[in-house]
Amino acid sequence: MAQTLKDISPLESKQDGLVPANNEYPFPHKPDGSPDLEGCVQRYGELERRIDSLVSTADDRIAEIRSALVNQTEPLEKERVSLLDYLKLNLKSENFPNGSKTIKLAAGEISKRSSKAVSVVPTVEEVLKKNRLIKFEKEAQEKFGGVFLKMKLEVSKSAIQANASAAKKLIGAKIEEKETLSIKPAKTEIQE
Repeated sequence: MAQTLKDISPLESKQDGLVPANNEYPFPHKPDGSPDLEGCVQRYGELERRIDSLVSTADDRIAEIRSALVNQTEPLEKERVSLLDYLKLNLKSENFPNGSKTIKLAAGEISKRSSKAVSVVPTVEEVLKKNRLIKFEKEAQEKFGGVFLKMKLEVSKSAIQANASAAKKLIGAKIEEKETLSIKPAKTEIQE
């Protein structure tokens, strides 16, 4: 919060720079009328502490409100998760007509989606070793690395997902297929 005179002066000074433009506040002066620098710094410190105190009080109130919100929403969130688990257990393929992945209901929609995720990705070194290419990479690093070539090899997860069977065979990657269930309630306004 410390400000220099250079930071403050364009905001609060007249062009002649003698008296601040905002003379709504009394500025400390010595008995001889000269500016009391010690008093100015002291008042500045008092104001800074007051601002910090107000911010701290507001932060405490915000923390109380957040805590109350968590206490109110936690049981609702637990019930929501429980409903989702119940649906996962009880939804059968026959609930989805004609192989559709979405059930449309008056209350909203239930969607089921499959996604592939790469669960085991070998390192570049493991890939090169498995395919007997490690010596070529090391030779290239020794010959050119740091001088003419900047070498960085990476395993591409998107390429592994696109060709999972070849990736499994060539580099030993493992693909995990997951099914996600999403619920989209209808957006209706409820008036009480």
